[in-house]
Amino acid sequence: MSAAALRTAAENGGIAAPKSGGGCPVVVAALPDLSSLALAQQQQQQQQQQQELQGQEELQGQQELKGHQQFSEALVRLPHSYFANAYRALYANTPASPEDFDNPAPGGLPIGSGDTATGTAADAMRLSLGLPCRPAVVYCCCNQLYKLDPATLGVWCRVLARVPGSVLWLLRFPADAERRVRDAAEAAGAPPAALVFTDVDRKAAHLSRLSLAADVFLDTPACNAHTGAVDALWSGVPLLTLPGRKMAQRVAASVAAATGLGRHMVVWSLQEYEDRAVALGVDVSLRTSLRARLSDVRHTCALFDAPRWVRGLEAGIEAAWTRYVSGQLPTDIDVPDVP
Repeated sequence: MSAAALRTAAENGGIAAPKSGGGCPVVVAALPDLSSLALAQQQQQQQQQQQELQGQEELQGQQELKGHQQFSEALVRLPHSYFANAYRALYANTPASPEDFDNPAPGGLPIGSGDTATGTAADAMRLSLGLPCRPAVVYCCCNQLYKLDPATLGVWCRVLARVPGSVLWLLRFPADAERRVRDAAEAAGAPPAALVFTDVDRKAAHLSRLSLAADVFLDTPACNAHTGAVDALWSGVPLLTLPGRKMAQRVAASVAAATGLGRHMVVWSLQEYEDRAVALGVDVSLRTSLRARLSDVRHTCALFDAPRWVRGLEAGIEAAWTRYVSGQLPTDIDVPDVP
C-alpha cells in the first residue's frame, strides 16, 4: 500500500479505499504512538496505586486511632486519660498561680535585666538556671532528648527566630546529647545563646522551677512527653502538642484534654504548631490567661482527680468481668464518666 493510501486509511478510521482494479478493501489499524501510550498507562497505574495507598493509609489510621493495629486485645478506654497520678496529694504546694510570679524573692536575690524594680521569685529562679529575666519568653521541653527529631527542632528554631529575645530551655537528659542538639540547632539558624541546658533535678524542685521559670512547654510529636507533660500542666505551664497515630504520640493530647483546656493546647499540623507557639510567645495576655485557667482547674479537673480515675478503672474492670462471666466474647469498652 502506498503512503497516500495509508494516509487515506488513517483519515477514514483505518479503512482504505479499494485498490484500482477492484479487490477487497484493505483494513489498517490506526497505530498510536506506543511510547506515549506506555507513558499514559504508567501514569494511570501510578495514580491508581497512589489512590489505593492513600485509602489504605486512611483506613490504617482509623484503625490505629482505635488501637486495633497496636493491640490484639480488646481495649478498656477510660473517659478522660489513662494517666494515673497523685499530684494533688504529693505536690499541693507547687506554685501555679500567676500571682506567685510577683512574690518577692527570698533573701533579696539579685535581678537581671528585666524591667522590674525589685527582684521577684520568677526572676530569681530564672537567674539561677541561666535563663533571661522577664519579659523574655522561655520555651521549655523537659523530655529525654532521644524524643527529639530534626523536623521538630527545625520548628523550634523558627519559633525562636519569630519571637525576639526568646530562649529554649532543655534538660541534659542525657548530658551527652547536649552537644549534638546544639550543633543541629546552630545549623538550623539558632544562635548558641538561644538554647539553655540544665541538669535534671528532684521532682518537687523541678515542679517549682517549671512553674516559676517556664512560659510554654513545647512537646515532641515523634514521642510525646508523658510524666513531663503532666508536670508542666500541674505547674501551670501551657502545653503545646501535635498528636500522631501511635499511643506514644498521643499521650500529651490525652492529658491536655483531661484538663478541659485541650483545644487551646492541641494542634493538628507542624505549621499550626509553629504558629501557636509564636502566638503564645508574643501575646502576653493569651499566655497569662491560659496559665490562670490551668491554675484554676488543677484542683477540679479530671486529670488530677485520682479517686475519679480509680472509679473509672473499677467500672471498666467490672464491665469486662460481667461480659466474661456471662460467656460473651471480649470487646472494646468505653467507660462512661464516673464523677
